[in-house]
Order: sequence, then structure tokens, then C-alpha cells
Amino acid sequence: MSEVVELRCGENPSRMFAKLLVEAKPLIVLGNLIEFRCRDCQKATRRSLVLHRFNLVGELVETVYSEGTTQPAGDEEVTTNDS
Repeated sequence: MSEVVELRCGENPSRMFAKLLVEAKPLIVLGNLIEFRCRDCQKATRRSLVLHRFNLVGELVETVYSEGTTQPAGDEEVTTNDS
């Protein structure tokens, strides 16, 4: 049995990036992510690049900003650079 999973922006769910046809439950391995550039979030946050990363089940894992910060899905923004 196959299932269609929609990959959408976490901030603007009306923005759909892709649909995945999942034929079987995928094995999720660290780093097994799909990432999409989001121009809506880029404009809203006034940053040069915003990427949303999804796992193979279609769950938003994190959002990465061009300044080296990441925002895990559902959490507040955290800085990943020590500089």
C-alpha cells in the first residue's frame, strides 16, 4: 500500500515543495534528509538563504539559515556557530 506525503513549509503551510510517494516505511538514517530552499521564509526573515530539511517520512526536521543558525522543528531558533 502506498501513501502520498506532502512536504510543506513549516511557517507557511500553503507553500508545498513536493509530494513523495512512499511505497514502504523508509529506514531513516541520520543525514538521510531532503532539503528545499524556501523563498517565502527567506523574504519573511530577510535572510539570504533559508532551507527546510525533511526526513523521508515527510516530517520537517529543521530549518537552516544562511548565517549558520538552525531551528529544529517546533523549537526556538538556536545558534550553531561558536563565533
